[in-house]
Amino acid sequence: MGIIGRQGFKKTVISYIGVLIGLIATLYVYPLEEAMYGLARFLMSIATLLSPIMTLGVHSLVVRFFPYFRDNETGHHGFLGFLLMVSSISYFVFGVLLLIWRDEFYDLLRAIDMNVEVFSENLLETGILVFFLSLSMIFTGYISNFKRIVIPGIFNSLILKIGLPVLILWVYFQLFQEPHFKWGLILIHAVILISLVLYTYHLGELHLKPDFTFITRKLASRMGGYSLHGIIASLGATIAFKIDAIMTASMLGFASTGIYSIADNIAGVIASPYQSIKEISAPIIAQNLHDGDLENVEKIYKSSSIAMLIAGVGMLITVYICLDALFFMSSETQILAQGKSIVLLLGTAKVIDMAAGINNHIISFSSLYRWNIILILILGILNIGFNYILIPRLGINGAALATLLSMTIYNVAKLIFVWVRFKLLPFTFRHIWVLVIALISYLAGFIIPDSGLGFLNLVLKGGVTAGVFGSIVLYFNFSPEITEMVQKLKGQFFRFLNVK
Repeated sequence: MGIIGRQGFKKTVISYIGVLIGLIATLYVYPLEEAMYGLARFLMSIATLLSPIMTLGVHSLVVRFFPYFRDNETGHHGFLGFLLMVSSISYFVFGVLLLIWRDEFYDLLRAIDMNVEVFSENLLETGILVFFLSLSMIFTGYISNFKRIVIPGIFNSLILKIGLPVLILWVYFQLFQEPHFKWGLILIHAVILISLVLYTYHLGELHLKPDFTFITRKLASRMGGYSLHGIIASLGATIAFKIDAIMTASMLGFASTGIYSIADNIAGVIASPYQSIKEISAPIIAQNLHDGDLENVEKIYKSSSIAMLIAGVGMLITVYICLDALFFMSSETQILAQGKSIVLLLGTAKVIDMAAGINNHIISFSSLYRWNIILILILGILNIGFNYILIPRLGINGAALATLLSMTIYNVAKLIFVWVRFKLLPFTFRHIWVLVIALISYLAGFIIPDSGLGFLNLVLKGGVTAGVFGSIVLYFNFSPEITEMVQKLKGQFFRFLNVK
């Protein structure tokens, strides 16, 4: 996949460094203060939900319309400055309106049986988080237009993954109280934003003076329509992946949200490669659709789908076979064990989303992007409905099942839409064979006897499962991109050891 493969791989390496840090925190830090961790996940989920609304979905324009503004000599006509200006004005207008109508907002929450105090006690902190998060999303997307996702990945992932456990430990050792914890979380996001701004300046792309003469009425109208789509698309994505944390916090409390979020962290290991591929492929797909190059779009669609299925299902079976050993190594085994079925349900949802490939990019960056609004609305209704039905009956397991059901239906709908409108389908018989190999590999790890030692179980069961799966996939070359990447890594490793 060329630049997609190279940058995607580098970003994935960074992601897995973050995963390693997150895993240590998940096993040894977050269970110490699961309620406080649940509060952090609640605040970040609410901020993610409100961000597109309060900034008019401006972040969605960053990649989609950059091909129209691209011009090195003019600083891309001040595209970045224009986006920052519109988002900031919108944020402050909506912020004032929310303060004026907050009582009506609370009445709405009471009408749907939500815990109003959970929201009212965190209104100020949430509002500040929205601002920092919104601008960080704009800068991250803007930088990706220049095929740079690795350094922003370090800022967005590692700073938070290091900073949050530190805050949790300070609370645990009673150096911080809850108010200090929330402001510490805000400070972390402020550092992320400042880092992104400085990196943009380092690239020589910090152009803040908008060229309003370039923005015609027709272009402004198209951008306005697409930003509306961006609001709904972001809301749908948040409802798909964040509403569970919000609803569990309101319906079950922060402690349950903390346990759920810890399991979600473990399941998140599976989707790390997918996030990298999505970020680097977005500007390329946008440019290809702008140029009418469907042939290259199809090539990326198919290759990314099989590569992501291999990565996703391989990680799922390896992570799940190692769960008991991982939990055994923690001092809070009983707390972590409550999330085992959640890891399986959420992990399966992520694998399904990964196997569907980049269909969301194809719809969002094409002239048919409005159809994505309908699909996202369906997703939102399904996920909220499933959560309301399943959480009272199954608790945090119900929230995970709701996500799996809604994401499955959503991806099937997107696959059908892309196939009907673009005549593109990512699947081949290779996908079926990968699933069969995954089942065989899991069984190979499952039959390994329990040694009674957590770390030894981790090495034996995880090693056999990953080894069998990886060896067969590479032998039959199901994904040339993955095979090529492994061969390069192998060559670099032997050169490092000075082995010819």
